[in-house]
Amino acid sequence: MKKINLKATLIIVGLIFAVIQLMIWIPLGYDSYMKRTFKYQDFICDGWGTYPTYYVDIIGLTEEGKIKKELYIPKEIKGMEVKEIGYQFFWTEKGKIESDNLEVVYFSSDVKISSETIFENCPKLEKFFYIGEINILNRDFLDGFVYQIINDEAGTRRVKIYGYIDTEEVEGSFNDCWPANVVYYVDNEVYSFDFYNGTIINKAPYEPTKEGYIFKGWYKELECINEWDFETDIVPEIECFEFAKYRYKVTKLYAKWETINVE
Repeated sequence: MKKINLKATLIIVGLIFAVIQLMIWIPLGYDSYMKRTFKYQDFICDGWGTYPTYYVDIIGLTEEGKIKKELYIPKEIKGMEVKEIGYQFFWTEKGKIESDNLEVVYFSSDVKISSETIFENCPKLEKFFYIGEINILNRDFLDGFVYQIINDEAGTRRVKIYGYIDTEEVEGSFNDCWPANVVYYVDNEVYSFDFYNGTIINKAPYEPTKEGYIFKGWYKELECINEWDFETDIVPEIECFEFAKYRYKVTKLYAKWETINVE
């Protein structure tokens, strides 16, 4: 029987491990080569997975993200599915998001909310909206997306958002996260979201800008024929028909542009 060369075996195992690491982390981009944590626009992310499937957990905000009043948490980052906002592995918890400016958070209903996704030291944060339909059958609990505002004895303000918990089992009062049923588009890209229920829209988003053009208002169709009247037009009412699942019509509004004439 041939003797096993321990040194050669260790080298081979090391090479195999290095190849696996390359297969896992190259999709994160060369700027994040061999790094688990990386930054992308507004977010600090943890990338993970096994080739060829990779995922992202959002675990914090970049300096750019901390100055935003509104945050949109997307379904994908760098082509990888956003799996969780924060995460918990045994007793280790990551995902506290801090910001002095944040007021509103929008997130896809497909994104998993960690057991207790915490927005800590966000003094202005008051609203959460989800985007898309809720599939109750894929959830463990039936009370939908809810959040709590907690002020502890040390003066720390925490906003906890829960994904489908049984609110009867958790102390405190809860607020519903509503579906974002008003969507604003700029050049076929999502610009902003909002929620209204059978009322007029009393606050339009910040006017977009585009070099060489003047913004001419929000319109009801992509062709920009009929302008939305913020004084009279009504957003349809939302109907709750099964647990925390809502039936609603999305109101889509499109930015119209006019070219600046240069003489």
